[in-house]
Amino acid sequence: MQLLPCVDRGESTPESFALLLAERDRITAQLAELEAVRGRLEQVIAITEHPTAEHCPALRDRPAEPVAA
Repeated sequence: MQLLPCVDRGESTPESFALLLAERDRITAQLAELEAVRGRLEQVIAITEHPTAEHCPALRDRPAEPVAA
């Protein structure tokens, strides 16, 4: 990205301004994707900490263990 010349001169062009806006939009989209991935990771962590038969086939296939008194 060729933005430093406009910073060095202290003036902006419509093209450099458009590049800045596009870069901001690109970063915003990446942040949204990262937040979605983080949310899915949080779900995996929660399921791993507290597995249930709904999410873990191994628990479905295993017979229920007796509860100790």
